[in-house]
Amino acid sequence: MGEGQTALKKLALTIAMLFIVGAGFLAATAWYPTPNYELTSARQTYPLMTWDEYEQRAADIEPPVTLEGTIGQGAAYLFGAEHSNDPSHPQFRALDAAYRDFEPTVVIVEGRPSFLLPQFMDATENYGESGRLIELAKQDNVPAYSWELSREEEVDLLKAKFTAQQTAIYLLMRPFSGGNSASEAEQDMAAIIDDRGHRPGMDGTVSNLDEFQALWDQEFNQGEDWRELNGIYGAPSFLNDMFEYGNDIRDQKLLNIVRELTEKDERVMVTMGWSHTVRIEGAFAEMRDQGR
Repeated sequence: MGEGQTALKKLALTIAMLFIVGAGFLAATAWYPTPNYELTSARQTYPLMTWDEYEQRAADIEPPVTLEGTIGQGAAYLFGAEHSNDPSHPQFRALDAAYRDFEPTVVIVEGRPSFLLPQFMDATENYGESGRLIELAKQDNVPAYSWELSREEEVDLLKAKFTAQQTAIYLLMRPFSGGNSASEAEQDMAAIIDDRGHRPGMDGTVSNLDEFQALWDQEFNQGEDWRELNGIYGAPSFLNDMFEYGNDIRDQKLLNIVRELTEKDERVMVTMGWSHTVRIEGAFAEMRDQGR
């Protein structure tokens, strides 16, 4: 083998080693899906603000809405944010300061933050306040969990109160935010079906836009058009009922997580949309009082 070939071989080996080291570093520092917090104690049922009461108060609320208190030997800090992926939003400075002051031992976030390469992707831009809190927690090696129900548990709870067909429509309409035109709305829904059509609760009922439309027409026969909706809050018929119930069962799990962790003397910091904070304020105060 000539000197030129030897040099090329060494260069190739060096490049391969650098690639392996770089890939290993990225894999070691990457974010992977945030695990759901799994309750191990018996669940309690907490009183929540009614939706009528919430509607009366909502217009006067200026987020972020925060709740804080000592519960037994533990403590909890709940940060109710305006959902935003803009890192320059003032609430993120408030969240950073609250994290430093509170010094949590565990953090719990809304949603299901997933894969992220922090060297190339901004946590806040990708996952809003949930990403921001996880980013802070990772800097201090503080464990992070999602307070969401598992997909399977959520579906079971929904189907105990609503039909399988209604559940499928709800699960597809929940992330739908509407479009500026019917064609945009259809494009958005087609993308949602591609992403979520295989998830628990769908039961193979919807694999394309035509099947979704057929399902919709079976439930809504008064001319209601899903393309004209902007989310499901206040939507017709069972959809708004499912929106309210779906949030109720999520809030119940959230409160039970706070209870369970503070019973273990943890300092729990939680992020959520501000509407959740408003609706659980009374229950949190009750939990705080009982823990004294």
